[in-house]
Amino acid sequence: MNPPYKQAGSGEESPDEARRAARHEQGCTYADIAGAAFRILKPAGSFYICHRAERLPEIVAATERAGLYVKRLRMVHTRADSPSKLFLMEARKGVNPGMTAEPPLILYGADEKYSAEASEIYGFYGENKR
Repeated sequence: MNPPYKQAGSGEESPDEARRAARHEQGCTYADIAGAAFRILKPAGSFYICHRAERLPEIVAATERAGLYVKRLRMVHTRADSPSKLFLMEARKGVNPGMTAEPPLILYGADEKYSAEASEIYGFYGENKR
């Protein structure tokens, strides 16, 4: 899932209802989302999320309170020398604790073009869209 990134009432909210709903938690919180994931997942089922790095501690805590254990975590960086803005996470239902911290995903190289891995993920295969 790729949820709204900001808590309701934080940051600048768009006057446009659709944009506000896409960017801010309005109808539910992340804790609600994690709880719903727990209810619909089968035992050992996986829940994947892309979220803002600044909310990582809150997201991990809410995920585990819901009964899902973080199994894999990967930070996403725009460039190798920039701080992470996003993270990718896999949590699983009813499994033992223990997490693998994967190597960071770097989106752009020094040449300002997509990295080879980002190009493969986005499906560019040889062409570079930036």
